[in-house]
Amino acid sequence: MNTAPIPPLLVSLMILLVPHASAGEDPVGRIVVAHDVNTLATARADDQSALFAANVAEYLIGHDSGDVLLIETEPPFMGTAYAPEVVDAITDAGFGVVVADALEPLPPLHGFDAVFVGIAERDVFTTIDPLVFTEYIRDGGGAYVFSGVGSDRLAEAAALNQLIEPFGIAFDGARVNDGPGGYNDIRNVAIDPLAHPIFAGIAVLRAGNGQCMTLVGGVPGAHIVWSAEIPGGPCAVYGVIEVPACPSDLAPPFGVLDLADITAFTTLFLAGVPAVDLNDDGVFDLADIGAFVGSFTAGCP
Repeated sequence: MNTAPIPPLLVSLMILLVPHASAGEDPVGRIVVAHDVNTLATARADDQSALFAANVAEYLIGHDSGDVLLIETEPPFMGTAYAPEVVDAITDAGFGVVVADALEPLPPLHGFDAVFVGIAERDVFTTIDPLVFTEYIRDGGGAYVFSGVGSDRLAEAAALNQLIEPFGIAFDGARVNDGPGGYNDIRNVAIDPLAHPIFAGIAVLRAGNGQCMTLVGGVPGAHIVWSAEIPGGPCAVYGVIEVPACPSDLAPPFGVLDLADITAFTTLFLAGVPAVDLNDDGVFDLADIGAFVGSFTAGCP
């Protein structure tokens, strides 16, 4: 690809002055945030868990076909491997399923329509690359991100929040209860099946010992969709995030357009990064600046 030799200040000025153009529409990325690994794991999963997993896959992808990557915490600690009935339910719903070991090289996320992921190992608080995850979601991918695997709620929250916090929800490592390690000690969650499409047909979802979550950054597309009671008040246990088609939304908090997005566009434009070749012609020029201005001034959906 070719980059026009334009100084950074001039790029910023042209962003203000150039006529608007359309960048086209991109697919909507979706994230489901879940408090506990055990809902879909061998230790606690049941038929309701299996139905829930199929619902989540369909919501994340937006239709009833596609490919799903299930990244499995390794070694499976106390039954944290995906339950066979969960894998079967996603498959029976019409999706291709690949189960991958978190400690082995993973297939590229962009080869899948949705990914289910937590931390890689109980006492090693790492997960997939946050930059790769962000690009994947912004390109229309879907993700189910779960907590409740680790032995340290603060370290687990810090690792997973690198993925989800820029999109408007974070695990609240400071919110404690009587469960081991200060996790929420929630074992069963009564659900209203009408609360959200991911809960269709669900009355109760099992859990083991997960982590509460909270909204952050005032991102319009982030919502808590279900909470459960613990001492001290409600604990948010499920959240959803929809990342709208918005080519000008290039920097956290996603869903909010501000100076950070203009700065990010300028930096990426000058570096010749494909994400800001907004008309996909292989050249970085005034047409891309015009498309950015059009998207920015129109605002995110």
